[in-house]
Amino acid sequence: MSLDLRAKVVMLFSAAGAAAGAASALLGNSLLALVLAFIALLFTVKKSPDILNFQPSQFREMERLKAGFFPLFTMWLIVWILIYSLFITR
Repeated sequence: MSLDLRAKVVMLFSAAGAAAGAASALLGNSLLALVLAFIALLFTVKKSPDILNFQPSQFREMERLKAGFFPLFTMWLIVWILIYSLFITR
């Protein structure tokens, strides 16, 4: 089963969002957590051609940003809330 390039990019952004959400929960400062999410977004936009082995001309930077913004921030917010809630209750 082969996934198309857009699906791979969305999954990469979702994974980056989950990782950024876990790291953000450990920071404790909500402003730094938001900055970390934006850094993860920009890093993933720039490095996705290298990670997924495709030419940047196949899926332009603005298209990657549009395709990955919502998945990244959704996963970031869900994971951040879950892990932060675990730390608060203990």
